[in-house]
Amino acid sequence: MSDLSYNFSVIGLSEVKFKKGDEPLQNISLPGYHFYYQPSMSAAGGVGIYIKNSSNCITRDDLSACTSEYESIWIEILNSRGQNNLCSVFYRHPKANIEKFLTEFYNTLDVVSKEQKT
Repeated sequence: MSDLSYNFSVIGLSEVKFKKGDEPLQNISLPGYHFYYQPSMSAAGGVGIYIKNSSNCITRDDLSACTSEYESIWIEILNSRGQNNLCSVFYRHPKANIEKFLTEFYNTLDVVSKEQKT
């Protein structure tokens, strides 16, 4: 990232491999960012999102999910000058039922669309 000479506001990651109930074993800090993550129920998967420290944000646990088939994390970045921004990372396990995943994915997007946020 230092080679890019660009400070991203949000960095989303999938397959962070943090298992539910376990703390991360490695240093996951990134200077200038706060890390939020949704662990996986298996040894693979999991999602994470780095948000720039200067951003005022909250986790949206009402939208985030951890199932045997997929994980998602939602962060709401609060904006005092306009609409709040919603950021998300989804990960569907390769052998998971795609129809079930898409149903849950679209149901979540329906909820989000009613909030009229960016």
